[in-house]
Amino acid sequence: MEPSIQRYNKIAVEYEDGSDGWQTGPLSLIKNAEPDMQKFELLKQLVSSIHPQSKDDVCFIDAHKQMIQVVPELVGESDLFVLYNVDHHHDMGYDNDRNINEKTGELNIDSSNWVCALTGFYPERFLQYVWIGNQNSNTEVKDLQLMRPDYIITINLEAFMDVHFDKVILCRSNAWVPPAARHLYDELQKILVDNIENI
Repeated sequence: MEPSIQRYNKIAVEYEDGSDGWQTGPLSLIKNAEPDMQKFELLKQLVSSIHPQSKDDVCFIDAHKQMIQVVPELVGESDLFVLYNVDHHHDMGYDNDRNINEKTGELNIDSSNWVCALTGFYPERFLQYVWIGNQNSNTEVKDLQLMRPDYIITINLEAFMDVHFDKVILCRSNAWVPPAARHLYDELQKILVDNIENI
């Protein structure tokens, strides 16, 4: 997602008045962003170190809001789990706005708050959340008021190279990836598929 999100944040300021440029959505603002290949190589190194036991341990999705469906399916009905999220955003909800439905009082689950939703759905099973963001990710306290003390916020992806991941979810997030860089997702997906086939 980086540097797409950097370009989006910079340009979006120019459209805060609600002009047509803002309404066209993020892809129109980041279509010319170049991927950070140094960071991608690091991510590829991490993905290459993951060797799922079977195809049932890997899931490929298109949008983060799908995590609400796939996480319970992957971890089972009673298993405890630690969630690692490599992403520019923490996805706990933003600016103290948890996207609550005014009529029902329930959380409207989307790509910005799915971690917050999982925390509420599985408070006893959700042991820990490890968010691995970027150096310029927003870690302001006002956005993270629902983070438990045992949650971890870091930008050091290298520290997790030796972690044994039981399950893997790879999200395409095309809304934040310029078309010219989408082949990088396919490259990561192929690595995981090859690792399964080579068990």
